[in-house]
Amino acid sequence: MTSIFINGLLKQDLDATAVQMAMWENLSIWKVSYKKVSSFFSEHDEISKMIEDERKKYIADHSDPLVPSNLQKDPEELDSKLLKSICDHLAISTREIKSIGDLDDLGIEIETKVIELQKKITKNEFNGDSIPDLIKYNMEKMFENLKDEFEKKSKEEQEKIVTKVLDVIKEMPDEQKELLRSELKVDSISQDAISKAIVTGSLGIAFAAVIEIAGFSAYIFAAEALAAIVGVVGITLPFAAYTSLASYIAFLANPFLIIPSALILGVFMTKRANKKIRDSLLPTIITQASISSTKDSEANTKAEKIIKYLELLNQETEDEEETNEQSVNADETVDNPAIQSNEEILFLNLGIEKIKSADYIGSIQDLNKSIEIKPDHAEAYYQRGFAKTKLEDFRGSIQDYNKSIEFNPKCAEAYYQRGLAKINLKQRDEGCLDLSKSGELGYSEAYIAIKDNCN
Repeated sequence: MTSIFINGLLKQDLDATAVQMAMWENLSIWKVSYKKVSSFFSEHDEISKMIEDERKKYIADHSDPLVPSNLQKDPEELDSKLLKSICDHLAISTREIKSIGDLDDLGIEIETKVIELQKKITKNEFNGDSIPDLIKYNMEKMFENLKDEFEKKSKEEQEKIVTKVLDVIKEMPDEQKELLRSELKVDSISQDAISKAIVTGSLGIAFAAVIEIAGFSAYIFAAEALAAIVGVVGITLPFAAYTSLASYIAFLANPFLIIPSALILGVFMTKRANKKIRDSLLPTIITQASISSTKDSEANTKAEKIIKYLELLNQETEDEEETNEQSVNADETVDNPAIQSNEEILFLNLGIEKIKSADYIGSIQDLNKSIEIKPDHAEAYYQRGFAKTKLEDFRGSIQDYNKSIEFNPKCAEAYYQRGLAKINLKQRDEGCLDLSKSGELGYSEAYIAIKDNCN
């Protein structure tokens, strides 16, 4: 397989894909703005916490031993979802992917577009033409940004980080260790030498130089060294991508900028800002996945599963497009019951899209209209309840989940969300009963919530 990215995607572990997917789906402008405001009143970085919580959900959904095996999803399903999300963002079709050769060609097309995207984002500061060039550039940037986090740590924590980095270096081949020592311009690779190299940012540059000389095998050691640093800082290696985006997102998601702008420009402003965040996120995701291509593991079986899941995702997309087309083409004559049904679907879809963009108030307004047209629509009540949950209006959300369950007693997600809302209101026993019911109806995430809240 010639695509380094696809080869890496096939070999990277579930944890890496889970964090990448969590970032891709949650680093939207409204979510980041909301979490940034929340961080002012919290001891934690709410954005990091949000990504970490989503990562755990993805991992549990695909590998938690507490979840019945018949409800667990294949890790390849998550790989396929990430791949399709990337392709949709880059306007690359996945409908004709029928073989491993097609998948390889798809990867090369992604790589070409992402390399050009990186040049555009950095205004040609990055001037490479290959995935190894992209990896080297982003690796240096990650080390550069993480040195600031290192300096904020206590002396004890810094020593812990340096010890972990030294452990990684000990595992490197002797010739690579010697190259690293030479690039660091030190007599020996010691605790003091590594500490100074992290503070000055020269460790990343030295690793990049080793990679350039020693080849692709050195990437794994550089990645592990980076992981040693960010692991103690409190984030996982793939999430180092977020660190490298921090200042960019901080500007885009400044509530004092985005809220007035969004009120004026509305959906256009939201979509444009979300696109910029994802544009900036893509090169780091491709970097992380590509590093895993050096791992020694079987890829063909996994590739075949990804092709199968891509076909299923494409079918789902076609079904959604057909539904949306029916909604958009609806006439505006409200006297016709069929047209009323189309309007109800239109407002429901608008509400769901605004939830995805974290515009929860706007979502509730659209869902109100959907419910006015069809007062017994279980899905509209569920989505409105979810929007209220996001606004922490738990009592209001419970009322909507009650209606959703009334009209659709088989809605596992409604029991799940109602259970969490009740737990937030200190109604633990009732909440745990709802979570149990959700699990019985086949919603695997309920078992994770039971483990966290009910044992």
